[in-house]
Amino acid sequence: MERNVRIDRLRVVLSFLIIAIHANLCYEFGDAGNEVGGFTRIAVPLFLVISGYYFYNVYENKKGIIKYLKHIVSLYVIWMILYLPFYFNVSTPFEIKRFFLTLLIGYNHLWYLPALIGGVLVFLFLNKFRFLGKYTFIVCAFVLYLIGLGLEIAKVWDVVPSGVKLVLSWNFPYRNFLFFGYPFFVLGFLVRQYEGKITQLYNQTIWVILTVLFLCLLPAEVYLYNTIGLSISGTDMFLSLFFLCPLIFIWNVKHKKTGKSKNLADLSSGIYFIHPMFILLIDCFHMISSRPLYIFLMAAVLSIIGTKILMIVNKKWVRIL
Repeated sequence: MERNVRIDRLRVVLSFLIIAIHANLCYEFGDAGNEVGGFTRIAVPLFLVISGYYFYNVYENKKGIIKYLKHIVSLYVIWMILYLPFYFNVSTPFEIKRFFLTLLIGYNHLWYLPALIGGVLVFLFLNKFRFLGKYTFIVCAFVLYLIGLGLEIAKVWDVVPSGVKLVLSWNFPYRNFLFFGYPFFVLGFLVRQYEGKITQLYNQTIWVILTVLFLCLLPAEVYLYNTIGLSISGTDMFLSLFFLCPLIFIWNVKHKKTGKSKNLADLSSGIYFIHPMFILLIDCFHMISSRPLYIFLMAAVLSIIGTKILMIVNKKWVRIL
């Protein structure tokens, strides 16, 4: 099967940005750390855009959709089991509730998989209302993303009652399949659906202007948050991401480079799934200095080595990537 190598390369870059997020690499940049860290937040949205792009190939085939969803669900089950020692705790009634909630929404980075599954289901539901017009998907995506963004701002701005803030602190009420998964997933789907028209109308100068604009707006949003006293620690949603991520992706689609190997795609998946395990072990056993740069580098190297093993397992025994 022919693949777009540029997209696979992009996925590898994104997987390292995820490691940078979880290793707190932005703290290496001092006062500018928050602004620099804002750029890493393109990673998960772009993964969702890529998923939506490739989903276009199966969405008109019911068996293909079922096979796609079964694969994502199986990945979720497998990796939740592998990470079970890190979140299993039923010592108190509160921890029991936390444990079952974690099973539902995903441990750590695995929240991405329920968000993707739910995003697909929301898309299939809204697909029944295509008669409302060709802008149904994009309008719903933008409105839903704005709602999620508003909920996250309400949390960091501390303008909600303490009980509501406690719920929002789980991130799930806004960083979920509805307000996060579906919006970016459908952007990727629409890029694939209108790929011919997009490549025909593509203008390099306009693309550069728009991309630079939103690249500047992203750190500006972060700076604004800091200026008005909002904490952006763990903040995932910025308005500029909704426009910047598809622009980055469109460039990779327009400047397509074909190949047949799936190794880069598997490498990015493996790094994404396994890297928190190494970060947790590095922290637990104090293997190196607590300096974020060292943690990032060691986690990256170990993740690449671990992924090579996962790729063998994936090829010979069970689909784990």
